[in-house]
Parts: sequence; C-alpha cells; structure tokens
Amino acid sequence: MRRTLGFIFFLLVILVPAVLATLAVPAQDQRQRERVARVSISQGDTSYQRGDDQDWNALGANTPLMTGDSLYAARDGRAEIELGDGNAVRLDNSTALDIMNLSNEITQLGLSQGYVNVRVRDIPRGRTVEVDTPLAAATFWEPGMYRVGLDGDSARFSVVSGRLS
Repeated sequence: MRRTLGFIFFLLVILVPAVLATLAVPAQDQRQRERVARVSISQGDTSYQRGDDQDWNALGANTPLMTGDSLYAARDGRAEIELGDGNAVRLDNSTALDIMNLSNEITQLGLSQGYVNVRVRDIPRGRTVEVDTPLAAATFWEPGMYRVGLDGDSARFSVVSGRLS
C-alpha cells in the first residue's frame, strides 16, 4: 500500500508536470516565431480588423498588428505600419491591406485594393519580404523603396530603388 501511494505521489508531483511542460514547448516556440507590427502614423479615416473579429476599429498610433489583421485607409486616411527590421509600409487613398504572415521567416502582405509604398531597410538572412495582390506577387530581395498598386484589372509594381522579382 505504501509503495502504491509513493508511486501515485511520484506520478502526480513529478511526472505529470514534466509531461505538461514538455507539451507546452511547441506552442511557446510558435509564439516566439510570430512578430508584431506597430502603427507609427495614423491620420484621417483609417481602421483595422483583427483576424479573429468581425468588427472594424479606429486605427491609432502604436496599435499592435499581427498575422491575420486587416487595414483600411479611406480616401482621406493615411497610415504607416512599422514591420520590424526598419521595414515599413504606407497606405492611403482607399487602400485595403492584409497582414498575411508576420513571422521571423516572412513578412507577407496582401493588397486587395489601392496602393502601398514599401520601405525595406533590412532583410536579414533567411527572411523574405513580399507583397501579394490577386493578380501577381512581388518579393523584395534587397533594401529599397517600392510601390505596389492595383488599378482596375492590372497590378503595377514600381522600383524607386532596390530589386524585386
């Protein structure tokens, strides 16, 4: 009987917490790979929607943004989002933008309406910066200034400085 109680004690106090801690590690690793963007400028009529919410909210300076969030700048709205590594995206004039992936491996934005200006200051080794549209996608390979826009049934990619493909 004493041996059985000792075994149960061992299971409950030592073994179960150790197993639970081991199972929690992958979730913690996943959170560490995800990054958070920050709104640095928000003027006029701008809003955002969390990926897990139906409501749109007023976009303000220092609003944190994550994978799955959506942004909209109305005709009189303007916003700048700091993506990390000195990289930023600016949107205005009826532009809709989704943060499709924001992790240590990739910064992937989805443009569904309007124009964005992308400033790429740094692309650390093993990372990718990309803007997708319904018609085409662009990957930025080096620091520079880029403009991506949707105009009717065409996508337009402009390079002020840098290189994309």
